Amino acid sequence: MAFELPLVGLADECEQVRRAIEKGHSLLVLGPPGCGKTRVLRSVLRESGSRFVYLDAASVQHDLLVELGQALIDLGHTSWRRFVPAGKDAHRWLASQTSLHLRGILWSALEAEPITIALDHIRGASANTYRFLQRLYYKRGVNIIAVCRTALDLGFLGRLFFDPRETVAFKPLRQRDALQLFNALAR
Repeated sequence: MAFELPLVGLADECEQVRRAIEKGHSLLVLGPPGCGKTRVLRSVLRESGSRFVYLDAASVQHDLLVELGQALIDLGHTSWRRFVPAGKDAHRWLASQTSLHLRGILWSALEAEPITIALDHIRGASANTYRFLQRLYYKRGVNIIAVCRTALDLGFLGRLFFDPRETVAFKPLRQRDALQLFNALAR
């Protein structure tokens, strides 16, 4: 059994992410490297019981579309399965599709069966990625949790995540929380 450090001093951040997922709202998570953004996101997603895909945000839109398609296959997303030809290597089939085709069928599948999409480590999203996610962002039932270091890292996605009420900003741990974390690690 692997040892896992407790989520110390991040209760408010966990609650904000949990509330957004429960209400089906999109959310931007910001904070410096190593502050626990990814750990909180993964923990809350696992506990939420909602259907979700977790993606390491690719800077190239086609790669993101292929990764999203593969994640939907792994999730067992029934609406998406209708578009993937039976008996074919799904990853190979996905990689051979054009971005235009993938965008259309991903929109259709996700609009028919909405889920939570977690995009981690965003760095400079393109205008094409923005246009793809924009349609999903405004679709009822689809919520996007975007994670990056600063709002500048969003690139064109800054056009979606402009409202400070839809942002969770992680801050460095308070001294007592840092000491509690250090003691847990030392044990």
